[in-house]
Amino acid sequence: MIKPEVLSLTTPPSRLMYSWMVNADTKYEPKWKVTLLVPQDQSEDIASQLTEYWERFKAELKKDSPDKKFKANELPFGYETIQDGGEEIAAFVIKASMKVGGINKKGEPWKNNPPVLFDEEHGSQPVPESARAKYDKIGPGSIGQVSLRCQGYSGEYGVGVKLQPQALMIRKFVEYSSQPQDAAGYGFDTQSANETPKVSKTPASSDYDF
Repeated sequence: MIKPEVLSLTTPPSRLMYSWMVNADTKYEPKWKVTLLVPQDQSEDIASQLTEYWERFKAELKKDSPDKKFKANELPFGYETIQDGGEEIAAFVIKASMKVGGINKKGEPWKNNPPVLFDEEHGSQPVPESARAKYDKIGPGSIGQVSLRCQGYSGEYGVGVKLQPQALMIRKFVEYSSQPQDAAGYGFDTQSANETPKVSKTPASSDYDF
């Protein structure tokens, strides 16, 4: 059994979606999580680092078990066209998540530290506990950077890469509103009758054997 390399990365300033970085998402297994839309013109470096990490991890698995067939799970990163706040955005999408805690094989409870939160107002110091609630709900158009802990995993359910959010720096904050902010948000087609509708490309699946 190999011990996967741990890679630390910081994203470029990116659009934030589905941010649960103050209070964890408890709909299923409690997790802190965030989705980032990295602008395509700023994505080359981080896309290369993540892709190269995945290739190195696969090579290590095959070197350790050359006769074994591995089932690859869907990767939490890749180029997509995605809807956010009524906009259609082509970006390098990163989906980071981290469990709040759990029970280990010995039956002992464990907990992860919550992501550290920074903003422009507090500079190099973390946002104080009294001010964190402001960022519990983040609206479309918010911009931030995330410090990621990247590590490969393998098990009975397949192999892949997990991206855990260690810290978030908010560069631009847009307050969340439950009401749509434009016509598209209410389901109206704002394209002219003569305009050809845009079609989103379906991301290629990474679910393959190697």
